[in-house]
This record gives sequence, C-alpha cells and structure tokens, in this order.
Amino acid sequence: MPPTIGKNQYCFRLIKRKAWPTELEEEEAYIHFVAVAFDDTGGQQVMTSPDGENWTARNASNRNSWVSVTYGIVTATQVGLFVALASSSGNQKVMTSPDGITWTARTAVNTNRWISVTYGTFNGAGLFVAVANLGTGNQRVMTSPDGIEWTLQTAVNTNRWTSVTYGTVTATGVGLFVAVASTGTDGQRVMTSPDGITWRGWDVANTNSWISVTYGTFNGAGLFVAVATDNTAGQQVMTSPDGENWTGRTAVNTNGWLSVTYGNGRFVAVANSGTGDKRVMTSDDGGETWQERTAVNTNGWRSVTYGEVNGVGLFVAVATTGTGQRVMTSVDGITWRAYDAANTNGWRSVTYRP
Repeated sequence: MPPTIGKNQYCFRLIKRKAWPTELEEEEAYIHFVAVAFDDTGGQQVMTSPDGENWTARNASNRNSWVSVTYGIVTATQVGLFVALASSSGNQKVMTSPDGITWTARTAVNTNRWISVTYGTFNGAGLFVAVANLGTGNQRVMTSPDGIEWTLQTAVNTNRWTSVTYGTVTATGVGLFVAVASTGTDGQRVMTSPDGITWRGWDVANTNSWISVTYGTFNGAGLFVAVATDNTAGQQVMTSPDGENWTGRTAVNTNGWLSVTYGNGRFVAVANSGTGDKRVMTSDDGGETWQERTAVNTNGWRSVTYGEVNGVGLFVAVATTGTGQRVMTSVDGITWRAYDAANTNGWRSVTYRP
C-alpha cells in the first residue's frame, strides 16, 4: 500500500517515479537499471540494480532469447512498465514487469524476430514500438499502448530493422520514432513515423550495417545518432536533426559498434569487438567528432544506457561475452569501473527507470 503522503521521502518518490513501489520493491532498494540476456547458460535471464554496481538475478517470464528492454509509462493507468522482447521462436516474445522483479509473458503479433523496442508518445499518450529484423513480408513493426496488446504495422520494406528510438524534431516540435536497418536492397535503411503506424523510408549516409540509434541534443537542438557494426561502405556513425537527412561521421576506429546512448551532453558508444580494450568512444559535439576511450576489459560490450542515481548521472554498459566482469559504469563516459553481473549470461540490453 502507498505510505502516508506527509513523509518527505515519499513525496519525492511520487514526483520522481510516477508510481508507488510494488510490495516486492518495498523490501529492497528501488530498481533503476534492468538488463536482459539472450541465453540462460549462466542462470536467470533478467538482472536488476539500484545503482549499476550491485546486481540481482531475476526470473524471466519464460526461457527465451531476450534481446531488448525499455521502460515507459502506460497512459491509461499511469503505471510505469518495463517491456522486453525476444527474438527466438514461438509467440510469447514479449514480457512485462511493473518493477523489474516479477515478469509476465505476453503474446507478440506473430513469430517475427523482434529485436528492438522503445517508448515514446503520440497525441499525448504513451506508446511502445518494436521492430523486427526477420519476418514475413514487410510487416516488421508492432505497437502497443500498454505492453500487453500489440498491433501489427507495416514497415517501409523488408530490411532487417535492428534498432528504434524516439525523440522530438526541434524544427517542427513533432515527436518521431526512428528506426535503422542492418541490411536492405536499397539505400533506405532508415524509416520514421510520428505515430508508429505510418512509416516513411529515407536514404542513409551509406549502406553500412546500422545497428543502434539514439536521441540526444546538441546546442539546444534534438539530434538522432546511429552507429554501425562495419565500415564496408565508409563512415560508421551518422547523425540527423530530423530523421530524414543523414550525414556520415568518422568513428575513432573500425570496431564493431553495437550501441549508442546520450547523457549529460555527451554521446557514448560501445563495441563488442576491436583492438584491445579501446571499445568505447564519446562525442561532445553532436556526433561530428569522436574520442577513443578505454573499456574495463575486452568483453563484447553490447548495450549502454544512461540515467541518474541520487542526482548523479551514470552510464551503464553490459556485455554478452567475456572472461570477467560483464558490467561497467561511468559517471562521464570516459573513465569506467567494472562490476560483476548477476551471472555469466550473454547480456544483450540494459535500460533505465527514473
């Protein structure tokens, strides 16, 4: 039950969290970070952390290849919700949780290989949007207002859509979902949509395998930034102010860049392969130029996110492979510290809850 409002600490929770902690959460520290794993060779496929340092293993709703997780507010209930996707066979490729601890299996619209999920808004209502990198025809998008009931949508083509994000185009003030693809028969490896339903295709800076896209700001204006896992067609970074017009940028090296995020004025990307431990790069000028940074080890770093813990910004990255610690954190994206994951699973995605 919610505590008495008169206590200052709970007034703060109401403002920051938008929902009361569940009964399970009241017994532990508030969970800020949730990660999901592709495999269960090391044990449970979910892990949670209040601070990015101390991680606890949790049971997924079912055994599956969990590859993406996000967090958003369900408008109808005003309750926060974690939503995770799986890429393996079967229809129960979605699971949801209000607290990161207890998960419920949900049915996807089909057996596509769903690979990325994000949260945004349309007409003032929250919306979860997912994309697939394999499936029947070009029906490779699904949307949901609550993470439970999903509706199939049509992508612009049959490209392998690998990542989707949400942000506001400064010039128009319109919120936009932006997805990128790793393969395709034409140059249109970007698609955008204001509502997650109707999509338009756009030419990319080059035909690299675009794996991750994020949204941030530079000089007060919104900016989309994407990274690629290869450089066969040239520059491995591209940026856009509107999701339509993209400019190629040069990465610090030819690592396999797999994830990019934004926090506190800085874009940060991580790689799962490369020379030595130079598997982080940062940009302070809107993705135009990048600086090489040192990861804590040569693990296959797969996902990075940003959030605040007790008022302090924190980047958190997770790895799919490695002989040692599979979590690393940084307050600035430059200097990193290693931490033990809950187990040695292949951790594919990490997200943050305010």
